[in-house]
Amino acid sequence: MNDIQIKCVIEAARSGSFLEAAERMYLTPPTFGRHISTLEEELGFPLFVRGRMLRLTPAGEVVYKGFQEIQTRMETILHEAERLHAGKSGSLTIGILEGQIVDDKLRSTLFSMRKTYPELEIEMSRYSFRRLEELLLSGKLDVGITLTQEIRYVESLESVVFQRLKNYLVLPKEHPLARKDNVTLADFADTPLLELDGGECVHVSKTMNEHCRAAGFEPRLVHYSDLQSQLMALEAGMGMMALNGNHIACHNPNLVAKELDGLPEAEFCSAWNRDNHNPAIQLFLERVQ
Repeated sequence: MNDIQIKCVIEAARSGSFLEAAERMYLTPPTFGRHISTLEEELGFPLFVRGRMLRLTPAGEVVYKGFQEIQTRMETILHEAERLHAGKSGSLTIGILEGQIVDDKLRSTLFSMRKTYPELEIEMSRYSFRRLEELLLSGKLDVGITLTQEIRYVESLESVVFQRLKNYLVLPKEHPLARKDNVTLADFADTPLLELDGGECVHVSKTMNEHCRAAGFEPRLVHYSDLQSQLMALEAGMGMMALNGNHIACHNPNLVAKELDGLPEAEFCSAWNRDNHNPAIQLFLERVQ
């Protein structure tokens, strides 16, 4: 039994004529008849009563109805497979960094995708720098919105620029320089710089330390094991952090985000594993470039 035989039975039953059914399928009558006869021999019973009026046998009625169900199911399967292949259904997992808000650019991208591809399930979570990288490399995460510096040299990961954000020096509002104008990075030489432990955001930390040295001082570093501990120390007045404008700390009423000359921009990218062939990745990238 094959697909052409199934279609021949369906067309013959619908038209009541082998000749008309053969024309609809662009087959010669002898070829059409052989498909029906071969199937009947394979099944071991006739499907049609031949005569002035072509009609289905009782067994043929059962087979015809079953073939209709098969054809309908096959069309559904192929439609869903096509949508999966094009990334229009299935799932897309997106990770962003801990502490980052879902800003207008990301929100508009997600709204656009949900509107255009309502069958595509989109999941989002927040991760640390290294955890996000690990999940991308393992294929458990499709796209990561992270700092370009931190994944630029990671083998297997590809990236495109997502956006560039201004960096700020974030201080407790009680800091003596928090409300003063015309201050420079050098004015904060005595304020501890709060950092995550080594290995978490190596390149970002290195860049900030270099800028402190360029301003004429060696930063007083205090390390923390995770972001929550680091942010709590910042709120408690134990030091300062350099953070981009989309970080939650920049919107905390107990903190002040100061714009200083000399702080580098924060470049964020959309990163993915080049061996991850989820077609929905490309649909996302098309909307953020």
